[in-house]
Amino acid sequence: MILKTIEQAQEHTGQPIRKILAQFGVAPATYYRWEARARAGKLEDRCVQPHRSALPPHPAEVQAVCAFALEHPAMGYKRLA
Repeated sequence: MILKTIEQAQEHTGQPIRKILAQFGVAPATYYRWEARARAGKLEDRCVQPHRSALPPHPAEVQAVCAFALEHPAMGYKRLA
């Protein structure tokens, strides 16, 4: 758990918490939010589901894109995307 690692690093090195957070690349606000959630017993992994998913392409759209790609073979895949 990252909170325990940060706590151990602070105990071991005696460095200020903000310096340790900077070394780990964790924003102080994020750390303190995690710490508050841990104290409240609500620090568990959360799976965030998107509210809506993308619509699949219509078969005519797929056919049009494939036809365009075949007509322009020199164009790279990134430009086609």
